Amino acid sequence: MSSKPSARRAFVGVILGITALCAVALCAPALRADDAPADPLPLFDGKSITGWHTRGGEGAWVIGQASIDPADDTKIKVEGDSGALVNPGQNGDLFTDANYGDALITCDLLLGKGGDGGLYLMGEYSLAETGAMAQLAPPGQWNHLEICFKAPEYDDEGKRMNDAQFVQVLLNGHVVLENVGCPASSPGGLSGANHPQGPLLLHGGHGAVAVRNLLISALPQPVTTDTYSGYFVKNNFEPQAPASYVVAGSQAAFDAVFSMAVVMHDESHRLPNHGFDTLLVAAPIKRGPAMVTYQLRGTALARGVLTLDYTATPGTPGTATFAVPFILSAPRAGCHLVRFLENGVIVSEKPVQ
Repeated sequence: MSSKPSARRAFVGVILGITALCAVALCAPALRADDAPADPLPLFDGKSITGWHTRGGEGAWVIGQASIDPADDTKIKVEGDSGALVNPGQNGDLFTDANYGDALITCDLLLGKGGDGGLYLMGEYSLAETGAMAQLAPPGQWNHLEICFKAPEYDDEGKRMNDAQFVQVLLNGHVVLENVGCPASSPGGLSGANHPQGPLLLHGGHGAVAVRNLLISALPQPVTTDTYSGYFVKNNFEPQAPASYVVAGSQAAFDAVFSMAVVMHDESHRLPNHGFDTLLVAAPIKRGPAMVTYQLRGTALARGVLTLDYTATPGTPGTATFAVPFILSAPRAGCHLVRFLENGVIVSEKPVQ
């Protein structure tokens, strides 16, 4: 069984990543920052700094295979001439030739001990200044970063209507930041002012850092969902698992997991006939001695990944054992992977069959 949201159909605006989900109000001022491309665009080809400008610190950034120096974990050693962008901690910046506004940016970071990455959105807004980089992996391990960012918005006279905003940041699969505004440029920004668009800046002098798999694309788009009741989990489906995460693209796949519960005066909201012609179904299932209340925060699609952002709150434990599903559907068009973002953590990713 599952809890019902206030409306069975909701147009929700939680942006994700990468696979994650951020609540974004979509507005259209007369003067708006240019959005990033719909398809992910590599900002670094692994071989050269084509598409980038430098500022100070000639030779501060090099390219190669990066790893932490075993003799000093504050340093990064570089081998070869392709792989990652590496700064050993020297002053000297790189910023993209192109300017961007609203964007989803993903990358992998390797940081020497004490480093913070030096990422500045639009050349002005430091990610580290928000505190988002406080939960890094230990030195020697790569970190995966996903940033949903909204540019400042201006009216047709150039007056700023809304500040820039880090809508959501995921670090190593955990939500570490949501809805943090940026009223002013951070120290070290390119111009020290707000603009409707700007480049991505890699700011040197923030400790040793290596960057790879750097991609930019448009923000995730909200997706219409529906939730269903009147089904129970079959006893033979993963009965020993404390949690299951199901993605069904057909009636047969759905029926392998769920059966219909029929009661007197049944008012359950069930899947429509032929629903799988256009829909996919996704469902977390929590098992244990307590009922579970689910709350959908939102669903969004980006780069073919549908993110379900929700909370799961267990009730008071008892003597019975429950298998509690939260069954949702969403349009399957353009989706090849479903991400389950539960209580701010990516707990599973399942392909759409």
